[in-house]
Amino acid sequence: MSDRVLTEHDYREIDPRDKRIWLIVFGVLGVGLAALWGLNAIVQDHAAELQSLAESDPDAARRQAAASLRAVLSVITLLNVLVAAFLAWQGMRSLSTGRSPPPGSWIIRGRPVYTGRTAIRVGRILIAAAILLAVATLVMLWLGWGLTAQ
Repeated sequence: MSDRVLTEHDYREIDPRDKRIWLIVFGVLGVGLAALWGLNAIVQDHAAELQSLAESDPDAARRQAAASLRAVLSVITLLNVLVAAFLAWQGMRSLSTGRSPPPGSWIIRGRPVYTGRTAIRVGRILIAAAILLAVATLVMLWLGWGLTAQ
């Protein structure tokens, strides 16, 4: 059995020469950059508010900073857990089908689909990455929550 085969009909192919794909990619990147820019402004305003609150009521500023850090940690944890779940799901599908990427996935036209031992190896690597990401996220959450409890 060969470890590399050409793409088959049970994959959804993306043609990199299609201008619509690049429009979507750059549109998503643009929205992401705009969101980061807006988030940066919000964080700077919040930091200024905390600074002025710290001058008048340090305990209230500390509580508010801890609540803000917990909110950020919660969002990061949620996103990382979702990514870890997706990686584990893709890895399990690769193991069960013996193909990587698994059937039904979006792939770039002309890229190989791995089968056999190579696909099993990729599936195991995806599952290991998912576990590593989940554990690192939980450690980060535990340390961050402990930091805010002081």
